[in-house]
Amino acid sequence: MKIGFLPLYIKLYDDIGVNRSVLEEVTSDFCRIKPEYEMAVATFEKENVDAIVTWHGAYSPSLESIDALSNTKLPVIVLDTTPAPEFTPQTSPSEIMWNHGIHGVMDMCSMLKQKGKIYAIAAGHNIESDVIDRVCGFVKSAVAAKNLSNMKVGLFGGSFEGMGDFQVPEKELETRFGIKVENVKDSFIASVRETVTEQEITEETEKDRQNYDFDDSVIEEEYKDFVKGCLTLRKCIEKGGYNAFSVNFLNAGNVGTMPFTECCKAMARGTGYAGEGDPLTSAFTGAFLSAYPETTFVEIFCPDWKDNKVLLSHMGEMNYAIIEGKPLVRRTGTTYIKGTMPYAGYSKMKAGKGVQRV
Repeated sequence: MKIGFLPLYIKLYDDIGVNRSVLEEVTSDFCRIKPEYEMAVATFEKENVDAIVTWHGAYSPSLESIDALSNTKLPVIVLDTTPAPEFTPQTSPSEIMWNHGIHGVMDMCSMLKQKGKIYAIAAGHNIESDVIDRVCGFVKSAVAAKNLSNMKVGLFGGSFEGMGDFQVPEKELETRFGIKVENVKDSFIASVRETVTEQEITEETEKDRQNYDFDDSVIEEEYKDFVKGCLTLRKCIEKGGYNAFSVNFLNAGNVGTMPFTECCKAMARGTGYAGEGDPLTSAFTGAFLSAYPETTFVEIFCPDWKDNKVLLSHMGEMNYAIIEGKPLVRRTGTTYIKGTMPYAGYSKMKAGKGVQRV
């Protein structure tokens, strides 16, 4: 992730000789007049930054910066902070010069609103608050939003019949979000499957044995054929240039199996995923993964009315980057489709804000 850091200042203070030594480390990057802002924003655009983060070192007249900021397509994040953590009647008047950027922030944000420029703002002391974390959160959101418009989703087996919540017309997904959806042809899958070698299957199986626990239900030859289906999916994603995908567990096509573990591995590599042929959710999962690696596809399954909780689960797909311990690989016992018996690596998510350890 990359930001363009834009410190704002007022030329008047240079003209009258106001000392700003406290900010010497970024002095060369300060912008004061219109051409300087235009040049800075042009540089940020050329460097393809993910967002512009502004910071007012002092009051800065908004008409100097507003055109450059409102005309750019780059997201604007306003960092409103000052060197002093407090300002009381006992504070030296000289400190006003270093801590009065806030009304410049208000001036600029007022003009951003007038110009219709969407922006985010985070305010607080840079050390004694979480303001920097909040700015980083906004930057990550900007990254996810940008990447959403670059999503190419591969659908394997079409969409689950009857599920209407995610069946947004493909043309609308592209028009509104920039999401391109491609139904992967069985002929393409079959041709890719033929390229999977025995050596690749053996190497992948050995890696699985090292990284996961296996229970007694695993049948070695059957598992190798399952791995062939997983590698087929992986190669299809690579060859198709998909950064998100979805598999219909009732019709995985020539993949040959429901590739549960590969769906988990793909999310851990940063590829978006959703079940049942859901292009909308898989695209959003991929966009979030680009900024938040600890993202996973999941569904709300069962309510716990007594303790005000919900069970989050799915059939065996979860981002292995956020699990606790090793996955336990076992035979599912249900083929779902005509093909190889699928296997799944079961685990539970690490405890966090959304997950309680049980």
